[in-house]
Amino acid sequence: MAPNGSLLCERQSLKRAAEEGIAQSSLEVVAATVLGREQLRSYVDRIGPSNALERERMYQRLKRQRTRVLRRLRRLLGQSPMRLASGF
Repeated sequence: MAPNGSLLCERQSLKRAAEEGIAQSSLEVVAATVLGREQLRSYVDRIGPSNALERERMYQRLKRQRTRVLRRLRRLLGQSPMRLASGF
């Protein structure tokens, strides 16, 4: 669990990202897999379809989406040590 200051910073960062137009669904993936440290594969298994082929497609799509969102968040938030420590 993150210390209170770090948690506040993470929430503010996600709020700012939403204000900048990053989709809520993308932020949910980042929150679960980066901030929550859940493996992307586990996340997809938990929320995805029961069909293995569709689940694999979803995994590949979310993997690309997460990479793009993290890149955008890094540009948006800068590369300060505090932000890097929070997983962005």
